[in-house]
Amino acid sequence: MFFQSLRTQYSAGVFSRLRMPVGGVLVLLSLISTAAWAEPAPVKCAQALTAEQVRGTVGATLKVLALQTAEAGVTECTWSRTVGAESGGGPMIRVQFFERVAISANPVVSSPDGYYEMIASAAEEIAGRKREAVTGLTGAGNRAATVQGSVQILLLVQRADGIARVVLSGLTKAQATAFARAIAGA
Repeated sequence: MFFQSLRTQYSAGVFSRLRMPVGGVLVLLSLISTAAWAEPAPVKCAQALTAEQVRGTVGATLKVLALQTAEAGVTECTWSRTVGAESGGGPMIRVQFFERVAISANPVVSSPDGYYEMIASAAEEIAGRKREAVTGLTGAGNRAATVQGSVQILLLVQRADGIARVVLSGLTKAQATAFARAIAGA
């Protein structure tokens, strides 16, 4: 009985100090519950290359192993059939999407055209091969190129909202071209 009267006195003291209107409490609770159930914002790399586009091009279901934000305006997605895909266990697609905000914040090259050239030139130097332009892209200002490495293909796609840098393992050049068209048309 002592605890019940103490609890009642304590509760009365706490509630008497609260001066928030009932409407304010309801709004606060509604915001908390909405935030708890809200879906996370879509990751740009997964929007640039969707599961349906991957399935349509590769013909197999690849699982997104990683979705992450590397820095503000840069997202990374890794699509793979198996965890060991990087070591030859199956196809692997790694997409890095650089939004315009990230490109403009770059201290070296801050224009989309310059950023595209910087990535493409570095890939050419590393691979020891020249890039090959992908033709037949939709959308004004879109462009794409592939650079064939010894075991991987680098695909670079520039579109109005940013640049996609895609590293492909275990896939063909025709599949890389299909991905370029899918990303450019997105």
